[in-house]
Amino acid sequence: MLRSLVGSEMCIRDSPKVKFVFSDSANTFDYQPSHDYPGYRRNALVDNAGLPLQYFAGIACMKCPSRVQDNDDCGGERTLACGNENVKLQLMEGATFIPECTYQCPEGWYWPTGQEYFDYLAANGCDPANEAWQGEADRAYGGCGWEKYPEHQWCARDQDGEVDCSLGKVATWKYKFRFSDSASTFTYQHAGKWPGYQSTDRTGESVASNFAGIACLKTPELMSQDPDTCGGERILDYCTNGNVKLQLLQGTTWIPGYTYQCSEGWYWPTGDEYYKSLGRCSEHVGGTWRTEANWTYGQGRCGWSADYPFENGIPKVKFVFSDSANTFDYQPSHDYPGYRRNALVDNAGLPLQYFAGIACM
Repeated sequence: MLRSLVGSEMCIRDSPKVKFVFSDSANTFDYQPSHDYPGYRRNALVDNAGLPLQYFAGIACMKCPSRVQDNDDCGGERTLACGNENVKLQLMEGATFIPECTYQCPEGWYWPTGQEYFDYLAANGCDPANEAWQGEADRAYGGCGWEKYPEHQWCARDQDGEVDCSLGKVATWKYKFRFSDSASTFTYQHAGKWPGYQSTDRTGESVASNFAGIACLKTPELMSQDPDTCGGERILDYCTNGNVKLQLLQGTTWIPGYTYQCSEGWYWPTGDEYYKSLGRCSEHVGGTWRTEANWTYGQGRCGWSADYPFENGIPKVKFVFSDSANTFDYQPSHDYPGYRRNALVDNAGLPLQYFAGIACM
C-alpha cells in the first residue's frame, strides 16, 4: 500500500502542468498553455478530448484597478456640495468595471451601496425632485476640464514596444460611477446627471461598460475634540449601573446600511436589547427618573444649553440601534432614557435626518 501511494504521488509530481484556466473555463474549456506565449488560446476539449481535466497548472489572475485617474481639473475626484462634503465621486483608471473587484476609496472614506448613496443625498438636498440641483453646473461630474464626460484613451504599443495612444481605439466615454452592490443592482450615478439621480443599466447593456469610477462616503467617526462636557458620550449610570451609554457621532444624517462602531469593550445593541436593559428606566415605570436631571443628552446635560446637541446649527436628536434600519426606532436625545420614538412616525419624509449617534452596551 505504501509503495502504491508513493508511486501515485510521483506520478502526480511528474505530470506536466499545462493548463492555466479562467473563471468561465468550466463552460468554454479554454485555457492559457504554460509552454506557449501569453495570449495563446487553447481548448481542452480539442487538445485532450478524452482528458480535458488533466494537466492542470493553475489559474490566470488580474489585478483589481486601484489607481485614480487624476488628469483633470478636479484631480480625479469631485466632492459634492449638496452632500455636505461627505460624498464624492472618484475617477478611476480604465473604462471597464470589474464586478469581482472591491474598489477602494481613500482613507477616511468607504465604498457605499447604491441605497446608502442615494438615501444620503436625498436627505441632504440632492433629491431628484429638488429642481435647484438640476442645473448644468451641478452635474455630478461636470466641468473638471472635460468637454463632456471624462474619457479613456485606449493605447497600444508600436513596433519598438513604446506605448502610443494614437494607435489605440478611439476614446471611450466614462460616465458610470458604481457602488459596492452595482454588480447585482446595476445602478450607477451618471456623470452627466445631477447628484442623486439614479440610473440603471438598460436591458442587455453590459455592467462593465463606460466605467468612470466609484462613489465614496465619508466614514462616520466619533466627534473630534470632545464637543461637550461628557466627552462625546453619556453613560446612563442611574438606569443601568454604567452598562449602557449614548455615543455621539459626527454628522447629522443617519446612514442605515452602515455598521457603526461603539468604542472598545462596547457593542451596538438592537432596540429591544437597549430598552430591556434599562430596568427601572423602562418607559413603563414611573418615578423620579422622569425628570430633567435624568434626561438622556441635552436639556442642559453635558454642557448643552439647548434641548439637543447641535452640529453646524442642526439639532442632533436620534440615537439609533443596530436594527433601526428595519424598525426606525430611536432613543431621543432630549427625552428620558427608555423613551421609544420612531423616525417614520416623527419625520415621515425625513427619517434619516437629525442623527445624533448610537446606543452602546
